[in-house]
Parts: sequence; structure tokens; C-alpha cells
Amino acid sequence: MHFELHIRRAILLFAFLFLVTSCATLAGVDEPDGKRPKFPRDTTFPYDQYVIGKPNLDMRVQGGFYIWRIGNLWHVRMAEKLDRPRLPVPVEPVITGSIRVENGITADVRKINIGPLSDVRHKRDDIFFKFDLRDDTFNVDRRRDVESFEVRGDIRGFDFRVQPKGTEYCVRLNMEVDGIPRPGIVHMGSFMHIAETLPLTICVHSFN
Repeated sequence: MHFELHIRRAILLFAFLFLVTSCATLAGVDEPDGKRPKFPRDTTFPYDQYVIGKPNLDMRVQGGFYIWRIGNLWHVRMAEKLDRPRLPVPVEPVITGSIRVENGITADVRKINIGPLSDVRHKRDDIFFKFDLRDDTFNVDRRRDVESFEVRGDIRGFDFRVQPKGTEYCVRLNMEVDGIPRPGIVHMGSFMHIAETLPLTICVHSFN
């Protein structure tokens, strides 16, 4: 009698342990990641690899917001689509946002084709930007060091350099079109990958 009772208890204990283990496997277990600086995580996608290299196509073909890096030099551009219908001046969209650097110093901010209705401001480790598409024909940058397809008012933006404080740093991008986040128009790197969400945090290895 006692032997059968022990057997039943053993079976119940085994069933309980099996159930707990199965639930943990289905739910997933978060493992600590000590390789990254402490910075807000918006996604788990490896965007650090996706932002490498200049877009391999004319940005005006698709239009939208572009970000890429070459080493620690970062480039941000807003491109108007070539076949975009020109809307009446009062209703053109306005793109606003910011870039913040964690574990690094933002330096050498250079404006590209920024007209009187747009703005790029650098405050410590933050860059605040506003691109007003009514700036189509204003203040075109015609310096020789600007790529040929950027010698137009329909591509505007800025460059900045990050001076790392350690082996890694993070760049946090926030961008809105008329006050609404639009991750679907954010293109990253040479292959112009689309962002999944905004704000977007990109943590990379530094290049001293």
C-alpha cells in the first residue's frame, strides 16, 4: 500500500517538473547580455550591421529618410521622391526628430542643403532636426565635396562624427512626419533596410 503511494507521488512529481520545464521552454528565458552599453532597447534586431555603407541607389528613386555610417562618421538624409507630386505650399509635410549618442561625443556636425524653413541644431550629445519640404528650391549647397545627386534641394540632411568613450556606443534615432512616427520610410545602410520601429536604437563597435 505504501509502495503504491510512493509510486503515485513520484509520477505526480515527474509530471509537475515536466510541465514546468515545458512552459519555460515555450515562454523563453531572457539571458543577460553584458556585451552592450546600458541603453534603451527598442528592438532586438542587429541594426549595427544594417547601417554600414552608403545607399547603393539614388535616394530619390524611393524617397524617404536615410541613415548610414562609415566607421564613426554618420550620415542622415531626407530625400524627396523623383515623381512626387508637388503639393500646394501650405500642406507640404514636415519631418522632425532627434539623434542622441550614448557613450560617445557628437562632433563635426555638417549641414547639407538646409533651407530657411528647415533646421539642424547640435546641443551636447543631441542633434535636433526639422526638414520642411517647402524648402525645395532654397539654399542649395553647390560645394564640390557634395555628391552630384545631392546638388539639388530635394535631398537634405546632415553628417556627424561620434568620438567614442569606449569600445561601443549607441545612437538613438527618433523621427516623425507631421507628428506621427513613420518607421516604414527609414532606410538604413547600403542595402537600404527598412526600420521596424521608432524610436530606433543602434549599438555599434567603435572605430578609433
